[in-house]
Amino acid sequence: MSYTGAIIRAAPERGALTPARALRHLTGGAPVAKPIPLTQGLSALVDDDDYEKVVAAGPWHLHRSRYTTYARRRIRRPDGSRVGLFLHTFLTGWSYIDHRDGDGLNNQRSNLRQATPSQNKANERVRSDNVSGFRGV
Repeated sequence: MSYTGAIIRAAPERGALTPARALRHLTGGAPVAKPIPLTQGLSALVDDDDYEKVVAAGPWHLHRSRYTTYARRRIRRPDGSRVGLFLHTFLTGWSYIDHRDGDGLNNQRSNLRQATPSQNKANERVRSDNVSGFRGV
């Protein structure tokens, strides 16, 4: 039997103090954020509970929209076509999502909330070619 250098860890017992639980205890119960590496040297933040699921899904890349950046990956549909899947949609399954702090790379569950299309539009920034200072005018 040869040694491959892999470290095999047993699953922690139920209720055992894992490093993530220890950090939650130290941070007052707040979920610990872990970075997901993206292209162009940036990273997205996800909760510790979602980290394994996100990494197992495959690589994520940076997607720039008009006002912010998001984490996205390309997936193949059963018919063979490809479509983009945003990280926040992957985590929640919601169609319309609002990032509370406006940072599209902060995908911690405490920062995501379900929104309607009108609520999403209300949170848009003022356009750069706007001269009145008001949205929609």
